[in-house]
Amino acid sequence: MGLFRLRLGIRKHRKVISCLCALILLTLLLGKKKDGFTTNDPNGTVGQDSIRAFPTNSIEHVVVLKETKSNQSVQLSTHDKDDYEYTKRQENTVKACREKKNSEIWLKDWPGIKREPSFRNKPMISTKTKLFFCLVGKVASSFFTRWVISMNKPGPMHSPYTILMKDAGRGRAEDLMKIPQNKRVDFLQTSTRIVFGRNPYSRIFSAYVDKLFSPNPFYWGYWGKQSVQLDDNRATIKRCGSDVTFAQFVNAVVMKIAQADVHLIPVTEECNTCQMPYNVVGKLESTVDDLDYASKLLNISSSFQHEPSYKAVAQKDIILDAVNSAFSWKNSIKNCQISLDEMGQRMWRKFQIRGVIDSAIKYPLKSGEIDKMTSSKFIEICERAIRNSTDEARLKRQRKLAMKLAYSTVPKEVAAKIKDIYELDFAYFEYEREPDFISEMVAKDLKENSLIFHWRTPWTID
Repeated sequence: MGLFRLRLGIRKHRKVISCLCALILLTLLLGKKKDGFTTNDPNGTVGQDSIRAFPTNSIEHVVVLKETKSNQSVQLSTHDKDDYEYTKRQENTVKACREKKNSEIWLKDWPGIKREPSFRNKPMISTKTKLFFCLVGKVASSFFTRWVISMNKPGPMHSPYTILMKDAGRGRAEDLMKIPQNKRVDFLQTSTRIVFGRNPYSRIFSAYVDKLFSPNPFYWGYWGKQSVQLDDNRATIKRCGSDVTFAQFVNAVVMKIAQADVHLIPVTEECNTCQMPYNVVGKLESTVDDLDYASKLLNISSSFQHEPSYKAVAQKDIILDAVNSAFSWKNSIKNCQISLDEMGQRMWRKFQIRGVIDSAIKYPLKSGEIDKMTSSKFIEICERAIRNSTDEARLKRQRKLAMKLAYSTVPKEVAAKIKDIYELDFAYFEYEREPDFISEMVAKDLKENSLIFHWRTPWTID
């Protein structure tokens, strides 16, 4: 009997000892694994430029910096490659803001949404998905507006392109003002906060192609005239300012437009990025991957991006927007002494610059043929050309070459100012401040380089 009790006691002690050992091992592991990172630093600290990851919707999600002299390597402990990529992006945003602010006070007070940050325009939200989205001009704003509108609709998530452009005004989406003022900070703290950036050089180029080169009487009068006068205040404005060059426009951007116009204000300024910790830092150049990741956080579908017809639908959307708008402005365009032939040829060249229609496919209409043509017929002709533009590598090279040639017409001293104005955008979104096509600019033959904007002259990359 005594022997039995002794054995029973030993068994009970073994269980206690096993539990104690497991607890000690777990404590040791947790000591090495802090806030999503593992480190071989014996002091349990991380390097000066490292971050801790926090739960996705936590106020402290983005970063907490620890000042230390340790140079020990830090390795993210995660099985999710996406989480690692976007955490690294967030790490970079803090580095960019810290260098810009250059302030210990900023480090101590941030991150933390303790009060409602100020924004130039009302950011979009979705109360259904707990989304906060800072929308920025010339960063796919019409697409993202439709994306937010789509997620608020009942039923499963559909492609944003199912919403017509005319139904995609910002007023159709919820904005932050819908939340009562005393509840906004709480909403911001618990929402998924998204911002998208775009390479500033590409953003400026796109603004010129879409708003000035492509027929647009409003922006001819707004940006066009302004750009010509800033270049030469004695210049006579002709044809409503429609003949403004890309070089003149870039000069106006760095002198005035980037400081005042929502289409070209730096994203980091528009979205108050050094006061608002964003959960998802996206880039226009990686929209598909970034939307997949954001959709996962929002618990909505992004499968529409991977449907076989998605690319064709996106291309048609470009055509529909440009053509329907231009045809609705026909009278205003003609009042600017611009023929409908020129209207059609400008649009055709725009589609070639955008890499939608192959530059080898010439404008197919004869003089006067467009005068009595409907917008639907012109769209049909464009769609036929798109179907015949099948060389993806060539179309990509075409897009890059168009922007390179355009910037080669810009004086170097003017282009250099872009780096200063968009300094934080370059750092925050990790874009090159001086890409090859800028550093190698040689305006030795401006006439040849600017042929992409000579709508009468065929342009090909061959």
